[in-house]
Amino acid sequence: MVAYDILQEARGGSNKTNLVYRCNLNFNIIKTWLSRLEAKGMLEHSEESRTWATTSRGGAFLLAMDVVKGVWAPPQGDTQASPEVVLNA
Repeated sequence: MVAYDILQEARGGSNKTNLVYRCNLNFNIIKTWLSRLEAKGMLEHSEESRTWATTSRGGAFLLAMDVVKGVWAPPQGDTQASPEVVLNA
């Protein structure tokens, strides 16, 4: 997920170029996502250091997504589990 990847990479602060390469995006796409995440209060931009950093709200989003990922993960030892099996576990 694009938002998750950007917020994860920006946790300690990151410039736009690093975000583009680490998230495997192009500059047009990252510009749109940075604006969206900043508008939602999940990301903040420092003009002085020219970096982007995940806010506490963005951190809460990351934690929530980690919970969702845990629900969808296959049970340990079962790499072929379907979503139905995971949900009924």
